[in-house]
Amino acid sequence: MLKLENLKTKNENGMTLYFYAGLGWVTEERLNQPDVAKNEAIKDFDCNPENSHCCADCPHNRNFSDWQDRLPCGQYHCWVDVTCK
Repeated sequence: MLKLENLKTKNENGMTLYFYAGLGWVTEERLNQPDVAKNEAIKDFDCNPENSHCCADCPHNRNFSDWQDRLPCGQYHCWVDVTCK
């Protein structure tokens, strides 16, 4: 579950809104929807340097072939390495 205390807040029309990157100002109800939880899980994985080249566990893995030395996600560089730089 997303930690709301780490997000910027504002009150509008008696309602508390939270700023979430990619969505803008949204309600707590919106932040509790499954797609936001999935995005948080992906960010948690990508932001952990210990996950570098752990392709089997990577949420970006699409089981692509290693044609032209690409990773299973289809990229040339690991998502974790790029995110952590």
